[in-house]
Amino acid sequence: RFILRWAALLHDTGKPEAKYYDEAADKCRFGGHPEISARIAEDVLTRLKFSNADKSEIVELVKYHDHVDTHDARIRAFAAQHSREYIIKLSKLKDADTKAHVADKVAKYRKDKEYFIAKSLGFIDDGTAILPKDLNIDGNDLLAMGFTGVQIGKFYEHVYMNCLGEPKNNCKEWLLKQAAKFLAKSKRAE
Repeated sequence: RFILRWAALLHDTGKPEAKYYDEAADKCRFGGHPEISARIAEDVLTRLKFSNADKSEIVELVKYHDHVDTHDARIRAFAAQHSREYIIKLSKLKDADTKAHVADKVAKYRKDKEYFIAKSLGFIDDGTAILPKDLNIDGNDLLAMGFTGVQIGKFYEHVYMNCLGEPKNNCKEWLLKQAAKFLAKSKRAE
């Protein structure tokens, strides 16, 4: 609760700095306020001598308090970088933030938020939220095929989003086939 209370207190501190008038919509907007709020939160928490762990968690919650996504691969990538506990705290912060708005203006955001949170937790639970290091192929396999160090990094980048979009592709057989194609294409480009 301590972490959430501080995140709730600081989550919109960047709004005054981010405020601008959108003439087309005839209203004020606060574009980029989560990033600005995260910067302010980090400064405040540093001055208050919070532990690095607590500060990091609060700043991360502030940074993503407004974040929603409906693209499964991007949600998997987000979930891979966060724990189940973090996602639950983020959901609570988002719920509180949503309740502070006019109900008829947040219906779509609420739906997208619920989808984003449910999918994030689902991907953590089913094991498909992976980081590049979780790909079922390692550097030794690639070195044995003739890859250089730089090519290994580029190959991981190449297949990572594919495996997030299609988790079934994170199998050694498919990855080895992709590695062979990638290596052949790299050699032709030289």
